[in-house]
Amino acid sequence: MILLLLMLPMTVFGAIDRKEIDSADAKFQKMKAESGNLKEFSKHLNLIIDNVDVTKVLKHKPMAIDGSTSVALRDFTERIGAKVTWYDHSRMIGIEYGKSHILVPIDKKAMWVNGKIVDMNIAAKIHGETSTTYIPLRNIAQALGYKVEFDNETFTAKLFSQKKTK
Repeated sequence: MILLLLMLPMTVFGAIDRKEIDSADAKFQKMKAESGNLKEFSKHLNLIIDNVDVTKVLKHKPMAIDGSTSVALRDFTERIGAKVTWYDHSRMIGIEYGKSHILVPIDKKAMWVNGKIVDMNIAAKIHGETSTTYIPLRNIAQALGYKVEFDNETFTAKLFSQKKTK
């Protein structure tokens, strides 16, 4: 019986199955790769999630990609309790959070959210020095069900989960 189970093809990667990954990858392959430069902010950016300042507990500080606030994807998503998986064969990151399944390709201005392509204002990028993937904060936060506010005066991004705002 055990041998029979071992012979079955492995097509499931967590809750995101291989068919969904391949489907998203086929669509992303048709998109052109986007360039963009990661830069450190001239001011210190604060990040608050559900009224908790998480700025100091993040391994990688938020950065700017072509002027957009971007966060280290794994840092941010694991901080809110999401499961993150790197799919090397397609250069995508899978995110599982509640009932949400998200696939984020590198260098493409879109992500796959629950079976649909969602445009992003800039592409996810890998920081060369740290091999860390950065993604636009507003795009990933909203895809995960967070309301996003930005306070220009204090240079603070505030995120509120739907559970906390209702």
